[in-house]
Amino acid sequence: MPRLSSRLRKFSISITSIFVPLLLVATCAASNVTYADAPVQAIFYAAPNGTGRTATKDAPSSLTGARDLVRQLNGNMQGDIIVYLRGGVYALTTPFQLQESDRVRDSGSNGFNIIYEAYPGETPVISGGIPVTGWTLFDKDKNIFRAKVPDGTASRQMYVNDRRAERARSAELPPGWKKTSTGFTITDTTMQTWGNPSDIEIVSRSSWKHLRCGIASITGTTVLMKTPGWNNSSISPNMGTPLNGQGTQQINKVDWVENALELLQTPGQWYLDRKAAYVYYIPLPGEDLATANVVIPVLETLLNVSGSDVDHPIHNVEFKGITFKDATWMGPSGDQGYADNQTGVVWVNLPPTTAKSLGNLSFQFAHDVTFERNVITQMGGVGLDFGHGPQRDRIVGNCIYDISCNGIFLGEFTDYKETDPKAWTDSNTIKDNFITHVGAEYEDGIGICVGYSRNLVLDHNDISFSPYMGLTVGWGWSKLGYSFKNSITNNHVHDFMLVLEDGGGIYTLGNQGDADNLTEWIGNYVHNGKNAQGLYSDEGSGFMEIKNNVVCRVGANWMNIWTKSIHDIRVHNNFADKTKPNNQGTNCSVDDASLVNPDALSASAQAIADNAGLEAAFADVKEKVRKPELEMINDNDPGITYSGSWNASNNRKFGDYDDDIHATAQEGAAASFTFTGNGVDYLTEINADEGDVVVSIDGTVVQIVSCSNPERMAEKAVFHTSWPTEGKHEIKIEKKSGQYMLLDAFQVYHLTKP
Repeated sequence: MPRLSSRLRKFSISITSIFVPLLLVATCAASNVTYADAPVQAIFYAAPNGTGRTATKDAPSSLTGARDLVRQLNGNMQGDIIVYLRGGVYALTTPFQLQESDRVRDSGSNGFNIIYEAYPGETPVISGGIPVTGWTLFDKDKNIFRAKVPDGTASRQMYVNDRRAERARSAELPPGWKKTSTGFTITDTTMQTWGNPSDIEIVSRSSWKHLRCGIASITGTTVLMKTPGWNNSSISPNMGTPLNGQGTQQINKVDWVENALELLQTPGQWYLDRKAAYVYYIPLPGEDLATANVVIPVLETLLNVSGSDVDHPIHNVEFKGITFKDATWMGPSGDQGYADNQTGVVWVNLPPTTAKSLGNLSFQFAHDVTFERNVITQMGGVGLDFGHGPQRDRIVGNCIYDISCNGIFLGEFTDYKETDPKAWTDSNTIKDNFITHVGAEYEDGIGICVGYSRNLVLDHNDISFSPYMGLTVGWGWSKLGYSFKNSITNNHVHDFMLVLEDGGGIYTLGNQGDADNLTEWIGNYVHNGKNAQGLYSDEGSGFMEIKNNVVCRVGANWMNIWTKSIHDIRVHNNFADKTKPNNQGTNCSVDDASLVNPDALSASAQAIADNAGLEAAFADVKEKVRKPELEMINDNDPGITYSGSWNASNNRKFGDYDDDIHATAQEGAAASFTFTGNGVDYLTEINADEGDVVVSIDGTVVQIVSCSNPERMAEKAVFHTSWPTEGKHEIKIEKKSGQYMLLDAFQVYHLTKP
């Protein structure tokens, strides 16, 4: 038998020392396992197709069946109760629920835990998706394929071979849109003939906000937008502190139009016709829909773990080693849209009120809950949400990636008046989590977002590839609230602020303690932040000490204290590749940073950098990213060899990767790049003045791709190839036709992080 758990050794279950039904005696005796540390009262087994009534290893039950057996035993526990999940996909049609109330009790008791855990050596996957098969060619000229889906299918995401497909969308900054009080006027009269107009969205970036609003109707050249989403995004609510700060941003332009069949024109894009129950897709080069694994997530909540109120919290429950994937969130498709306030907190209703984006894994009124070494991926909302007074919860060693909004939400954003300690967000730990590629759909999404909180331990997390910030703590833009003595230590935040503006790698809002109980930022390594502040204390932040951090390669200040409402902060003994901070605060003492070379850190700075991020015991967490890691090779990378006549163009504002490209008008001009990986994409602009490009791999011509398109569209993958193992390869592109050939970037895939 495999070893069941490293923590369970040498404790022999005594079936005479605890009261259990005879059925359970047989279950435990059959296991013949010894345990240590905590006594174990019972073990149950669940399997994806389990139908057993006793949840034994040989006759496992369903997941809910095992839970229901636990309910018979957890009233007066004498040891932990373990539910082992055998490997395979648990295809949910309703959320898996654990509750604590006067009527239903799913918590542990007497200090013992109920543990839902992966069976050793196996991978249980809890999924809210449905497979899509039966693809047929729908439009030969555009290479659009179509498949039938069940009636009523609703989703905002689709994944092809675990790769997020892009919803059909227009070119960036489409011309002819003029804002009105109720929507827009447009010059494109054909839009009124488009199908399903109420499913179409407009998308707008505005400094730190990413806003989405649905169209209600199109009549002639008049576009009427859905309300209240339009009210809350076209004119930003300005309720004042503690609901928002000095600045406001709203929809002022259309960055792109999304989700219409008429917009489907680029490989890798898809469209769901909800009324007709058909999904449409243009495969990427090399994709075979006859064999591809295509999944549409349809369930919004996979886990619903909740107490009924502050007096009945769910408690002493653990989840370990489980993969959660394929959930959606349909809220932004409705009348509310996505009226962004900041970092996944949105405006809803009229008059406007504050709300959190949906957590696909939801823990509410949770105390002493552990969520450890799980994988969360392919989520359409926030990956993990602990809300409504979470206390002493532990979120440790998880791998969280490919998330539409935030990786983790902790706490609430409207409880600044709360005086009942039972309702506070208090004494939680978020530690050693690997969080990457968040904000995939809502670009204000960040790695970790914490509201009002006290005694928080935020330690040794690795957060990367975020369109906005890395992590934030606090809310309110003021001195209100109960936040107190939080600890932000040894985190590695990198490759952030890739799209939006006015943010930082580590960021706080609102008061964070008092003179005797400071919030601390210590030992963090923050680097590679485009458009970014490194360390950013925003409005109302106060009573903090910030020391022994390293900040390199950020677009703005290494330390930003920009206004007088920020107060009582001591900043000292930090390292940066620029010395001067921005300090406009009140009673803030900010020393210059010790100057370092980011390519050759000093010994003291290097020690901090080496210690930041995942601890050694959790170094394997990042290996749980199932799909290959991506390495972006920008067009200005010195490893690219250009032949012929090329011109570099910067700051084009068309949506290019890193806002730059190389272009050539010379027939036969080429660019080549040698890399080690297991796959590569060629990313370029497609436009009416571009033509065919010859792509060679390892010296052999493999494909001629067309970059011609009626509209300009940036950062498009027009070529993809992959191999089962890592290896050294060369990709070469050569101009064949058209007025121009462009190179935006090569995207290299790795089975392990480069």
